[in-house]
Amino acid sequence: MKTLKAEIFAVGKWNGMDITKQMLSELANNFARLSDVVDVPLKLGHNDEQTVTDGKPALGWVSKVWVEGEKLFALFTDIPEIVYNAIDKKRYKNVSIEALFDVKHKDVEYGTVLTAVALLGVDMPAVNTLADLKTYMTANNLAFTSHATFSEKPINSNSGGSAMTPQEQAEFDKLKAKVDAQQEIIDANATESAKFTAQSAKDKATIESLTAESKAAAFAATKNEICTQLDSLVKEGKCTPAQRDDLIKDFTAETIANVKFTISVLSTSVGNGLDKTEHGRNSNDKDNQNFSASDRVDIEASKVQSANPGMDYTDAVKQVFDADPKLAQEYTNENDEE
Repeated sequence: MKTLKAEIFAVGKWNGMDITKQMLSELANNFARLSDVVDVPLKLGHNDEQTVTDGKPALGWVSKVWVEGEKLFALFTDIPEIVYNAIDKKRYKNVSIEALFDVKHKDVEYGTVLTAVALLGVDMPAVNTLADLKTYMTANNLAFTSHATFSEKPINSNSGGSAMTPQEQAEFDKLKAKVDAQQEIIDANATESAKFTAQSAKDKATIESLTAESKAAAFAATKNEICTQLDSLVKEGKCTPAQRDDLIKDFTAETIANVKFTISVLSTSVGNGLDKTEHGRNSNDKDNQNFSASDRVDIEASKVQSANPGMDYTDAVKQVFDADPKLAQEYTNENDEE
């Protein structure tokens, strides 16, 4: 099927009528305004008594109308190969339009409306300023295999026939069936994709829930282990119940390492001053009874360093003070007195 651009009307005086540029614009505008009502066919001549009269088939359709200078142009589509070749061989060189005047539709007045364009062979057109049909063929030789209109636009009664031949209708039906089948596949894939996305989101939520539960279970187990260790240290006199309660109260995922380290420090002490006599000495460590607070701090710091190779003395003393606040106070008082 072919398309063709052509000059179809012009400013001038034709058949006793004065045609103005305003009338050309009116024809173009009304073509667009009534595109859902009027289909404009390309036909053979104006004579209804033609050899080809069966159904008066359209030889193409006007798909666009516009004004350039003092000429009215049209774009024809769906031109059969045989007709296009006949134009190319100049068997049809000219065209002549058909129009209705003072058109009124649904109480709206339109004026002049284009209704058909006729191909002329030996007949001469009334409008003799138009370029012949072959003029624009080279620049507008657009070929395509089929054409389909997906609207319910009524067929123009002036055309006297259908928009598609049986062969074209068969091609259209075949193409539409193919498109419909492809759309079914697309829809099915979209459904499966939606199901997959939903399942993926559900699985992700399950994984996140299980991960959270696993972390919570691990934290609970660690806390239970810490509580057991602290209870043992309390029984051994290496930790006071108050210290145990404070460590458990402040126990979080972020403080696990610090609490474990404190427990390791407490574990290395043998009665490190957490169960003291009224003089602040360890009742379970007779050897320390005659030591000053500074000496006892030094002894305990040395123990911490032995249990934690690489720790400097200042950090070790700090750990001793954190584990034995009473000893820390005695150390402070003793050094203040000095």
